[in-house]
Amino acid sequence: MKYIWFALLIVASCTPYHFTVKPFHYRVNDATYTIPLQVPKGYSSEKTMTDSAGNPVQVYYYKDGSFLYAAHISDSATYQPIDTSRNVPLPHPSGGWIYKGIKENGLFWREIRLNNGLVYGYRNVPKSNEMEFDRAVDFSSLHTPNAE
Repeated sequence: MKYIWFALLIVASCTPYHFTVKPFHYRVNDATYTIPLQVPKGYSSEKTMTDSAGNPVQVYYYKDGSFLYAAHISDSATYQPIDTSRNVPLPHPSGGWIYKGIKENGLFWREIRLNNGLVYGYRNVPKSNEMEFDRAVDFSSLHTPNAE
């Protein structure tokens, strides 16, 4: 009997996070592209919008105040301000930069800016959810956009 409990514990610890895959659509010239977003389950609302510069942005909000976003930035605008004097970026395998930090309140943020204008990130994420949000952002940033 104790072996059954041990086996169940192992299986439970190996269970993947709960995600849903949502499409993110954006246009470049006359072509529409879609990229899959891996979104941690449990979001309370989803918002698709166009920012003041005309860039498409998709945001998933959670009850604890955290949020996950994807955007296609056609200019040098950024979705979240990053103090590059305090945050040294790491190169992204697909070309671009990875930024990550902790706010004064102990909550995590991260943003991946790819050379093709795609931006993925999150803000206000507690330590307990950091790995799940990192995985979501990494998943999306490693996919090639599909033309429709």
